[in-house]
Amino acid sequence: MTGPLSLAPQGTTYGDYSSEFTFVTGLSPVLAIEHEGDDVIDQTLTFTEGEAVSIAVSATDLDNSANGHPATLKSLGVTNLPDGLSFALIGTSPDIKGATISGTPSYQSADPSYSITITAADAYPLNSPEFSATESFTIAVLQAPPVVVSVGDNLGGDRVTSPVVTDTTIEVAENETRTIEILTRDPGASLSAPYDIVYDSYVA
Repeated sequence: MTGPLSLAPQGTTYGDYSSEFTFVTGLSPVLAIEHEGDDVIDQTLTFTEGEAVSIAVSATDLDNSANGHPATLKSLGVTNLPDGLSFALIGTSPDIKGATISGTPSYQSADPSYSITITAADAYPLNSPEFSATESFTIAVLQAPPVVVSVGDNLGGDRVTSPVVTDTTIEVAENETRTIEILTRDPGASLSAPYDIVYDSYVA
């Protein structure tokens, strides 16, 4: 730190005086937030309800070395995570090394814009004003697609020759018109829960 230190005595305050000053110097930690090896600070990550999520949070301590050592943090916190995701610290204060964000977004968490903020406070020097850093990114959670429960159950077992929903064979006679029932549900709800699907007709 450079610059003059100025004192302006008032009135009849002549005499000799002594003063002590304490200066605390330091650098704020540098945060890194990564998903699958990519930096996601100020970026948007998109997941689907029920999809596995793993995000790594780490910090570099520029006070320790010109090369940057892993930081020793007094605190590391997060705000506004989607339901179903958790924030787990690596280490304990005042020796926190980083954290992980993991889990699966719940089936009620669909939202295009979760603004996530992570704040880290350096543990050095102790008992002094904090040197902190804050970074942000966005998580978008898409609604999970419907689950097909059954195809053609209304036709009876003699018409449906394969019980596998994803590869169902339905027998239809020549010139025969049949209505084929497709039952779907929300993957996060009960079997009876309705789900709107976009569909089209197919003529063979």
